[in-house]
Amino acid sequence: MEKVQLNSLKTVKLISNREASFVYLLSDGSVLKIFSSITNLYYKEFGFDLEGKILNSKPIDNVPEIVIPNSAVYRGSEFIGYTTKYIDGINYGEWDARLSMDERCDLTMYANVYSKIEDIVKRANEKNIVFPDLLTVENMIFTKDNEIKFIDYDGLQIDDYNGISISKALGEPKIHFIPKYERGRLHFTNNLDIKSLVFLYFITAFNISLANIGKINRETLKPITVDDIFEMIGLDDDDIKHKVWLCFKDECQNVFLGDDVFKIAESYNMTCYPYNYGEKTKYIKRLERK
Repeated sequence: MEKVQLNSLKTVKLISNREASFVYLLSDGSVLKIFSSITNLYYKEFGFDLEGKILNSKPIDNVPEIVIPNSAVYRGSEFIGYTTKYIDGINYGEWDARLSMDERCDLTMYANVYSKIEDIVKRANEKNIVFPDLLTVENMIFTKDNEIKFIDYDGLQIDDYNGISISKALGEPKIHFIPKYERGRLHFTNNLDIKSLVFLYFITAFNISLANIGKINRETLKPITVDDIFEMIGLDDDDIKHKVWLCFKDECQNVFLGDDVFKIAESYNMTCYPYNYGEKTKYIKRLERK
């Protein structure tokens, strides 16, 4: 891995400014990611080798969808970030926001997109790669060539190199600090990826967050259950329901949804009702048996 000095790079504009990092477009068309002091502090606190992860990065033969760093960036002797290829496209959240009403009812479209992402994750898992922040959808880019790319290399768990972020959309991080999900301190099993994929499908296709399970329903004053969710969206397929149920059982292994997303598309129609939620538009979705 090439090492470059920060003062040798010419920035054009700031692309992203977050608590964890700053991302810039460079004059050569590539991207510079500089880690914040908070990120560096977290890695040092947990004893994780962020610099080693970047220096030892290399193309992943069976997962070209993961964008690899081009060079490690230093300020003097201090490692501060890396450069990578710029991916032209829109992130998953932007893609979802642009969907038409007809598209939001298209279960086959959702199945096709989900299946692409699941395939990438499966191939990555075979290479001992886990995506702890898979539900941070800004890291998934839809290109103009209809490909999906993952751009957050430092957030991945690769071999013995940990990531430090777990998606908030999965619920409280502490519930995943059990043998089913965690091999060691913040070193996760692919059960976390499977759960993330199930959550991603429900968030996108049904506009339902499964992270709400266990929270108190304001109307009934009782905890929300998995069955409550199924009843709400009209899902009555026992095989699919079982795969979702497994995600909430600490002693059971999770199972990929696989072709069941196409089974849903073949078995149900979906209606979609928009409503205003503050300045945003939300959607109520309901399945109906064909």
